Amino acid sequence: MNLSDLAAKGAVPLCYMLNLLLPSETTEEWVASFAAGLARDQETFGVHLIGGDTNATPGALTVAIALLGEIDHGQTLRRGGARPGDVIFVTGTIGDAALGLAALRGELGEIDPAKSDWLIGRYRLPVPRVGVGPQLAGLATASIDISDGLIADLGHVCQVSGVCADVEVARVPFSASARTAINNDRVRLKAALTGGDDYEILFTAPEDVADRIEWLSWSSGGTCQGNLVETGRAAK
Repeated sequence: MNLSDLAAKGAVPLCYMLNLLLPSETTEEWVASFAAGLARDQETFGVHLIGGDTNATPGALTVAIALLGEIDHGQTLRRGGARPGDVIFVTGTIGDAALGLAALRGELGEIDPAKSDWLIGRYRLPVPRVGVGPQLAGLATASIDISDGLIADLGHVCQVSGVCADVEVARVPFSASARTAINNDRVRLKAALTGGDDYEILFTAPEDVADRIEWLSWSSGGTCQGNLVETGRAAK
């Protein structure tokens, strides 16, 4: 979540602080596994631990992380810059996490187990788009990460920017697994468009930079950075 927030602002992640509250029943094995997971993320995303605090608690195990990043002065991507005529883009695919949660709840019926597992994986371990965020400086007019859902987070951009938006559902990028799960079911389609936890980047940009954004998408290989897909336009 922290990495995704920084990516949506165009910042490069640097380091983090960790506060960890551990109940008395916490085992050494859990702590070792948790530390190993942090080590993997540190290596993957190029961040390191600079401090924090660890304490015992009579309550629930609690983890709080504050991540620090860096960006050139005046280059921060904000929610409030979208203009009429801007094109709306998103990275990656939309709705996988919401459908993954539905799969965990047994709400997807007889969907292929491999597709169900893939959707669940997207819910449990989203990929923050830290590679693409910093490259949007000078291209994007507004940006936000999709944590509340495509429609809600686009609404946040519209509200702050003073615009409205038209979204063409046919152009929203869905994964093959999500398309199988939706299968013309309007309830599931709504869940995919409004469900949260995608942690993709939604941003707006002028039409005249669309070619540069398309190049950025293809040059990323769609692996770490995610494909950038036009979904609609902003309007007055």
